[in-house]
Amino acid sequence: MATPGETRDQLMRDLRDARTTLMSPDWLTMIREAPKAQKQAAADNLMKVQLALLDLENQALATFRDDLIANESAIAKSTASMQKALTKLESTAKVLKSVTDFLGTVARVVTLF
Repeated sequence: MATPGETRDQLMRDLRDARTTLMSPDWLTMIREAPKAQKQAAADNLMKVQLALLDLENQALATFRDDLIANESAIAKSTASMQKALTKLESTAKVLKSVTDFLGTVARVVTLF
């Protein structure tokens, strides 16, 4: 079992990876061809990824330590699903669903709004 600090650090790496992919030329090409609702969802997800990163970087570990511990397995599961979707970039719907699910898990640890 990872320490809360290790879990936070991994979560931050995963969020940074997600941000990088959601700003990549391949993703931007896909999302430009997507319906308006998917474009909006992609923008919302990118903003939430950034907010989560800012919260995790700026808050002391003690403020969300218990939430990290309680949600460690859910974070790992949703991260794996998101990473798979971001690696393949098969469809905008799959990517958006996996990122949204991941952010739902992250929201148990940090406030996204």
